[in-house]
Amino acid sequence: DDQPVVSEFMQDLLANWGLDALVFNHPLQALECMTQQPDAVCAAIIDYTMPKMTGLELAAALARLRPQLPLILYSGYREEIDLAAAQKLGVLDVLRKPIDEQRLLHLLLPLVETTATVLK
Repeated sequence: DDQPVVSEFMQDLLANWGLDALVFNHPLQALECMTQQPDAVCAAIIDYTMPKMTGLELAAALARLRPQLPLILYSGYREEIDLAAAQKLGVLDVLRKPIDEQRLLHLLLPLVETTATVLK
């Protein structure tokens, strides 16, 4: 998320669930990390509205680097997201802000181990 207060909230939320999170406030930083270490994370939680590229564009780039990487998008503007395009990229779900914590947990539990790392 490009808003530090939101990314800090998400990082704290994931930490409360026992998950480590790599947090990036710019999509190009996340893409650079994944380019250098494509196996560094077990899932990506991506804000849809960010500078330089949309969350869907970042999801597409991450899917090219690691096709089986589970992707979750979230946005305050869910209705603007092309859900069919998101599903084609392998996006598991598109969540609305404010985030439904139980829904996110339900999506993440099958994907992570106790000490897994989640990219946000």
